[in-house]
Amino acid sequence: MPKSGPLLLWIPILLSLLNISCQSPTTSISVSPEVLDVGIKTSNDSIFGTYWVKNTGKNPLRISQIETDCDCLIPNIPLKSSIVPGDSIAIKILFQNPQYLGFFRRVIEIHANVDNTPKVCLFLGEIQR
Repeated sequence: MPKSGPLLLWIPILLSLLNISCQSPTTSISVSPEVLDVGIKTSNDSIFGTYWVKNTGKNPLRISQIETDCDCLIPNIPLKSSIVPGDSIAIKILFQNPQYLGFFRRVIEIHANVDNTPKVCLFLGEIQR
């Protein structure tokens, strides 16, 4: 029976190298605003907000996912395969919860090929009658 011990030691290393080569090169982003306060709204208002995401790095930016902490936030992102360095896109957010009254603070996570992903942003305001 052949000894496969040394070969088995190389498999995890080879797999990790293969995984690294399949990932997009990282870049950097800026998001404005990071905290979006929509102010005081009434329960009949549609509540919208916009985040501007700029590619401040040297490689194309690929946003893989936008996550929110509740189903009441609906992100709308342009269908773009990548954002070139220096270019920006708008991520529009709809807050859809007409029964909610009071202050709200929601979290939005932007997952992309950047270091320290996800980029965390806040969406807050108040709903009155």
